[in-house]
Amino acid sequence: MRRAQGRLGEVDARLVGEAARAGDELAREVLDRTWLYLGAGMVNLMNLFDPDVIVIGGGVSRLGDMMMEPLRRYVRQRAVSGPAEGTRLELSRLGSDVGIVGAAAVALEKAGRLRQAAALSG
Repeated sequence: MRRAQGRLGEVDARLVGEAARAGDELAREVLDRTWLYLGAGMVNLMNLFDPDVIVIGGGVSRLGDMMMEPLRRYVRQRAVSGPAEGTRLELSRLGSDVGIVGAAAVALEKAGRLRQAAALSG
């Protein structure tokens, strides 16, 4: 984590991942704790909603297998067997643009509804 040189605002998933790959113990601890919390959230989602797939996007998704392997291991160990067996964990193909694309999709959907409502009220 020396690469940030004390500038915490410059620390992001990419930097932590690079530092962990280079053997930085603090970065590894940060990632281990992150996977613990993210995995716990995924297990809760799986047990409550039984989704077919959970897609992970954003900057953290750039870590690829460095993230997915511990998450899959955590989920296998802690999720209720029925829901966990059918849920796939996938990386978003949109990477760090997933939030922007999702927001645009919601805006377009709402705009379509507004047009439909305006046409119906005619």
